[in-house]
Parts: sequence; C-alpha cells; structure tokens
Amino acid sequence: MKRLRQINFLLVVITLLLVNCTRSKIVNETDYDQLYAVWYDNDYKDSLAQALKPAVQRALTLSNTVDNRVSIDSVLNELRWTRDSVSFHKLSRKAIKYAKSKSDEYMLANAYNDIGMYYHDLNVMDSTFYYYIKAENVYKQVGDSMKIGEMEFYQARLLFEKGLHMESEVKVSNALHILKDYPLNPIPFEANQLMALCLLERNDYKEAKKYMLEALTLMQKDFKQNKVLDKPRLVLALSMLYLNLSEVSYLLKNYSEAINYAKVGLTYTNSDTPDVMIGVIKSY
Repeated sequence: MKRLRQINFLLVVITLLLVNCTRSKIVNETDYDQLYAVWYDNDYKDSLAQALKPAVQRALTLSNTVDNRVSIDSVLNELRWTRDSVSFHKLSRKAIKYAKSKSDEYMLANAYNDIGMYYHDLNVMDSTFYYYIKAENVYKQVGDSMKIGEMEFYQARLLFEKGLHMESEVKVSNALHILKDYPLNPIPFEANQLMALCLLERNDYKEAKKYMLEALTLMQKDFKQNKVLDKPRLVLALSMLYLNLSEVSYLLKNYSEAINYAKVGLTYTNSDTPDVMIGVIKSY
C-alpha cells in the first residue's frame, strides 16, 4: 500500500533542531512509514532535503551524548526519504560510529534500518536486505522479540518483491509467530495478507482466504478501540483488505461473495482513498 504524506517543512526543521531536550533514549516504536511503504516523488524528496539542511548541518556537529544521539537519529529518520546521498551517508556513518562507541544498540539498529530503507527506495534490493539483516541481528543481541518480528516481516516483504515467494512465506510465518505475543502491534494486519499473497502464488486460494479473514478479524477488533491503528489508517487498510478478499473470492469462483466484499470495501472509502483503488473496487 502506498500513500503520499504532506509535511510542513518549516515545522519539520524546527522539530528536528529542538527535539528531545528531555528524552534520554531512542523511542522504539513501529515505523508506520516503513510498514505502509510510503513513497514520495522526486520534487518532494528534493524539497525535503533542502528543508533539512540546517538540521543535518547541526546534527553533524553534535557530540556523542544521549540526547544528541536521539537528535541525530531523528534527523536521519527524515533524511532517508531524500535524494541527498552525501548527507545521508555522512550522517548514517556518524550515527553508527556514535552508537557503537556507546553501545547504544537501538540507535545502531535504527541506523541500519534507515540505510536499508534508503536503499529500498532506490530499488537496490540486495543492500536493503543486507541492512535489514544487520538491524535484526542487533535486536537479537538485546533480545527484543517484537522488533525481531517486525524485521522478519520487512525481509519477507522484500523477498516477495524479488519474486522469492517460498522464502518470503518462511519469513512472514516467523513474523506472525513472534508477533502473536504483541496484540497492539499493527504488523500482523499486513503480515497475514502477505502470507495470503504468498499462498496465492501457489494457487492455494482457500488457505490464502483464511489468512485474509484473520487480518479482517484483527482489524474489526480494533475498529472501535483504535488501540493498534488510528482511524484514518485503519479505514484505508480495511478498504484494501476487502478489495483483496473480493479478488480471492473471485479466484474461488464465488462471484456473489466477491461482489459483496467489494461493496463493503466501498463503505470504507473516503476522500483520502486513492482513486485507482475505488475504481478497482467498483469494477466488481
């Protein structure tokens, strides 16, 4: 799923320059941009790079303190979406050096993950996978099962994109097994659907539908509570899921069910829903 996020550049810069005066460590939360494969056009990337210049220049001068590492991590987290390769690699090297010298494992893992995402955006898949593995290995060192599960999912998605569907299936199975112990993590919403896609590649439509229905159960459980996803993200995720369910029902030759799923999917569309998605749903 891809979406285009609008950012107020001035506020981004101000936030990054002043971030974390009191925070003492890297916040280790699910990265929603990574989860939903955010994509920006080149004009956006270049504008963001220009806006980030003051924050990047400041980050490159910071000493190796706890708060400064958080600031560097925050800047690198935004810089990964730009085409400023010189600044990105310079700051990522600094982040890795600082993290290693102070045994700051979460900063180190974040840096590796950011580099992996940077390469993913450039469609350099082997380098992406390499840095995702490095990030996961750091999480293994600190015993962070939730982050290990997340990295298994991102590797699974990458393998699927490379056409390695059986390998992807193994990875996504690992992710689902680990993350079942973390009911507030949103990745199982997408991981169940990725497993379904893997199964569709070998024409196991019935089993694929089971995983999509499991994703639907998880989303419906969260719909009134929004403890896992906020309402806008959840509504968009549901519209996409119903589209996928409609497709699977069609493959199973249950055409009336396919139409019904498509109709339900339309009830979750709004002004933020991509036109192409609405068009596909209406085609049923």
